[in-house]
Amino acid sequence: MCLVVNESDVVLGRIRGEVWEADPDSPVEQVMENGPTTFRPDNFLESLIRRMRERKVGSVILTNSDGVLIGILYRKDGEEQLRQDQVAGLPVG
Repeated sequence: MCLVVNESDVVLGRIRGEVWEADPDSPVEQVMENGPTTFRPDNFLESLIRRMRERKVGSVILTNSDGVLIGILYRKDGEEQLRQDQVAGLPVG
């Protein structure tokens, strides 16, 4: 996966899957998925991971309210963090 951002780091699109086999001279705007779903960092990790499991996705894009890229959360990393929190006795939710 490759995220497409503008000069202000606002997420515009995503490139993934078979698109990588497209003509290498194709403009990015022709092969990217426009406006991918994004999440805010104030979501609770447990509910976000549950949602990712339900939708069978391995990662989600995190942005601020202006659409500026913060990062990518990988489900396996989120699940590991939840396990560590549980072992440490930290509240989850």
